Amino acid sequence: MGAIAPWWGLVCGTGYAGWSHYVATTVAEAATNAGIKAGLKVGLVKVTEIAKLSLHGTVAKIPAIEVLQKITAGEFTDGLSLHGIFKCISSYMRNQLDETYELFSLAVDNMAQRTLSQFNKLNSISVAAVDTAFANAQTRL
Repeated sequence: MGAIAPWWGLVCGTGYAGWSHYVATTVAEAATNAGIKAGLKVGLVKVTEIAKLSLHGTVAKIPAIEVLQKITAGEFTDGLSLHGIFKCISSYMRNQLDETYELFSLAVDNMAQRTLSQFNKLNSISVAAVDTAFANAQTRL
């Protein structure tokens, strides 16, 4: 019996450590996913608002949020930024939706090509809204 107790302690301790690591990793991943989902929800609205403003009143066909959601689905796995959303949409539209949403595509592409610091300076309120949505959703889990 004396030889079994130390061995059993080692097995249980190793199992507990592995389980604890799994739970922590799963919770962190769930928090990140919740943050990405919330950030995208706010971010896609901000993309359409910024694109409309940059068109200076020009009437242009704007894709529905559902279309933009399909474009960005699965593209963000560990973090999210408004600039990153613009780059993702710009890259996709260049190949797929240029003709249908030509002016919107140009507006998005123009924003996506700016440096991160230029983009953040021009869109600081919208950037903060996306960052806040991302952070708040992560802390709710």
